[in-house]
Amino acid sequence: MSQHVVVIDFPGIKEFVFATDTLREIQGASALLDAFNRDELVERIRRHLPRATAVEEVYANGGGGQLVLEAGGADEQRLDEGLVRVACDVDEVFAGGIALVYGLARLDGQGYKAAVAAAHRDLRRRRWAAPVRAAVATAPLVRECASLGARPARVCANVAGIARPEGGDDVRWVSELTRRKLAKAHEIRRPGAAHSHLWSAFEDAVGWPPCDTLDEVGELSSGRHGYIGVVYADGNSMGKVVQDIPDKESYRAFSRIVDDSVREASYEVIREHDLQALPLLLGGDDVVMVLPASAALRFAAELPEAFQRRSGRAVAKDGTPWLREKCRHGFSISVGVAVGRARHPFHLLFDQAEQLLHSAKKDAARTTGASDPRTQARVDFQIVKSSMVREVTEARKTEFVFDGPAKGNTGSFLRTLRPYEPAKLKTLLELASNLRQGKFPNSKAAALAGAAMAPTRRAAEFRAIEVLAHLKDSHRGLLEDAVDELCGGGLPPFGSGAGTFFTELYECYQLVR
Repeated sequence: MSQHVVVIDFPGIKEFVFATDTLREIQGASALLDAFNRDELVERIRRHLPRATAVEEVYANGGGGQLVLEAGGADEQRLDEGLVRVACDVDEVFAGGIALVYGLARLDGQGYKAAVAAAHRDLRRRRWAAPVRAAVATAPLVRECASLGARPARVCANVAGIARPEGGDDVRWVSELTRRKLAKAHEIRRPGAAHSHLWSAFEDAVGWPPCDTLDEVGELSSGRHGYIGVVYADGNSMGKVVQDIPDKESYRAFSRIVDDSVREASYEVIREHDLQALPLLLGGDDVVMVLPASAALRFAAELPEAFQRRSGRAVAKDGTPWLREKCRHGFSISVGVAVGRARHPFHLLFDQAEQLLHSAKKDAARTTGASDPRTQARVDFQIVKSSMVREVTEARKTEFVFDGPAKGNTGSFLRTLRPYEPAKLKTLLELASNLRQGKFPNSKAAALAGAAMAPTRRAAEFRAIEVLAHLKDSHRGLLEDAVDELCGGGLPPFGSGAGTFFTELYECYQLVR
């Protein structure tokens, strides 16, 4: 008997789930993938492999999987054939919308860590060697899918994915993939029906069902009415941890702890702060959640601490000796939040949230060696007001940084402190809330943001002091305390540091109530 390690991946998950702005299709795609990954993947592998093959599941969630196969000499040659049939199953289940890629490596004669690394090399080889799928050729007599224009329409269906004759306002011509997404979305919304893990777990854990539409989420915003926050969170340095895991027991425990902790942490924050939310992706170390704009930053600030705390407890309780030694403090997560109107093109908000997440993770990477993962977590955010949005990194370098010789300039400075550590973001949100409750004038908040955008540091300090001089003592005291805490004390708006929070204070001030 010989043993092999198999690693499974579904490349392009986000492109599959967020291929359209239609919420029902996004929900359906997420539910389809989540249910197949957790419930069907391993069973289909067992079905297609030789009967004598023993299949041991290490994990199957979060858009991937890992298994150990034990087969006799004759069956060993058929392992690859069985896995190819599983990949064909995936192509059929998802109507060609997403593919399964696997890597296979022999476990005999080498350690588990080396075998997993070899399986990942095989997976990368197969991914790059896979034939490129040609774009669907459409002729003048072929309809295009009403949602996914690159695909030919196959059926006339309504919003429940039910095929109907053409005609009427509730039907449209769609591809088979779109029909399946709509059908799955209808299934998880239907009362009493079998739900996917994502929606049933959300309602069971939180105590109330998720919001139904983006407009409904926006209506619940107590700050900017009709605005939503797209929250995208992802674990920090998870790839580095995975590369160091030495055995399958630690792989199994690590996957379960991260997957459970990210879900439970999300539910905990929503429940404790009585937030309404719409989960779109929740598994592995990924979170994509839509919340009312007034609640999105609160969720983003609380999630990293809850995730670190829960994962740390789980490692201490259920972790292997290796995990308890190397990851005893738990794990960290970073967050990007894009705030915009509920009717803003969703793909633009999601793209901004993804860019903000990358900005946060890049800043978090500077503290990768820190022993306490709470010091690694970062949150970046911004309000999206136009469809003509610049790339986040470029905008930060050109619009939020002044660095160059100019009269009155005493050195380079940043017009923002973003990304934030979660604790400092809580301080900023508390300041905005206190100012709002203290009836701080909106014009003054805008004037402080304008001061931070002055062309020189000296001009920024002069304008900020001018605004502060005309404030009530209580308001001025709150701002000076915040400068001390966030900027190290000193003269507003930069304190003793090289950055100011006045620009994002105005954004937060507009969101809180």
